[in-house]
Amino acid sequence: MTTNSTAAQWYAIPQMQNIQVSSFLVMSDSTLFVGGYFHSLYRSTDGGETWVNTAGQIPADTILSLTSAGKYIFAGTNDGICRSSDSGSTWVTANNGFAWGGGAINQFATVDTVLYAANQSGVYRSTDFGATWISDNNGLSTISDVVAPVIGIVSAPSGLFSTQDYLGGAYAMRFGDSTWKYIGLETHFLVASALTLFDTSVFAGGSDGIFMYSGKDTTWLARSNGLPVWGANLEWIFFASTDKLLFLHAGAIDGTVYVTSDFGQLWTLVDGTGLGNTGISAIAANKKYLFAGTQGGVWRIPVSTIATSVNEHSSHIPAQFALYQNYPNPFNPSTTISYQVARSGLVNLRVYDILGKEVATLANGQKQAGTYQVTFDASKLSCGVYFCRLAAGGMVQTRKLMMIK
Repeated sequence: MTTNSTAAQWYAIPQMQNIQVSSFLVMSDSTLFVGGYFHSLYRSTDGGETWVNTAGQIPADTILSLTSAGKYIFAGTNDGICRSSDSGSTWVTANNGFAWGGGAINQFATVDTVLYAANQSGVYRSTDFGATWISDNNGLSTISDVVAPVIGIVSAPSGLFSTQDYLGGAYAMRFGDSTWKYIGLETHFLVASALTLFDTSVFAGGSDGIFMYSGKDTTWLARSNGLPVWGANLEWIFFASTDKLLFLHAGAIDGTVYVTSDFGQLWTLVDGTGLGNTGISAIAANKKYLFAGTQGGVWRIPVSTIATSVNEHSSHIPAQFALYQNYPNPFNPSTTISYQVARSGLVNLRVYDILGKEVATLANGQKQAGTYQVTFDASKLSCGVYFCRLAAGGMVQTRKLMMIK
């Protein structure tokens, strides 16, 4: 675990204790919604000081996702979608066009006046603010001719992005197109709703780490530096962002939140006192606060304090020497290799074939202490096994690479 941490204080919001939280919607610094289990949907119009339960006519038990579009607020539940035109005071069901009545709604995305929803039967699109829906699954992965569950969807400047369960991977639909295109991550178990836009970059969370889309073909960049190493059974990841900070909580690191100010090049622990080991089930942020929803209530912490602490660590010097596993691996024809050195000095990063012959020099010279990333282009090499060797400061580490064609 990283030794870097922020120093701040979590505050338990009194009125929201004993609420089992499942989702957030931040509409402004003053207006927030918190969805939960057992027919809970709370609204605050004063920045989280006071709350009113507005679940009202929503028939479902759990609010899994929330969004707003036009004059409406949408609640994605474990049994379809409900819509409100009066800030959550009253609700009507909005499942017309969905298979099986809607099912669990994992995530929403909006493009201008078009609303998208992701659920177990794919992606659905509405051009009339949820009055009617049509499926939009052309190109997505199928299992026995049935579209694999879509567990994440997000809108970016270049188009829509989605992720699928059962090793379905990630997909993109560029604006003006009508077909989803596969863009990688098929070999990773992706996590439901762990897809977000930060600035103009798309981040996805999987059971083996965090990845940022490179914007090209099927290449995703590993973005887990500073995070604990978790196993392959991670079941949930939550993202939130504000201004220049991206936050995440992963289920393997119970009761903790991490933050980055450099697009995941380094994550820092938000080590505030007060939250303890409470299991986090959702996070959100506005310009004033980072909110953590738990199985026992809602907590907040000042964003300004976190930002100050992160800036203090912006010149972070890694605590140890490390060569990370390349991504993707296997690869064709290029892959990204990340490494870090704890002190300045001569750094040598080379790639060898299985017979020990050097095939590429990726770094050979003086480097300041820090974290680095290089691309290994093997387009002129044969497929097979290669070895990447990092030597610096008397330390040596090797990783096995696999190129396929």
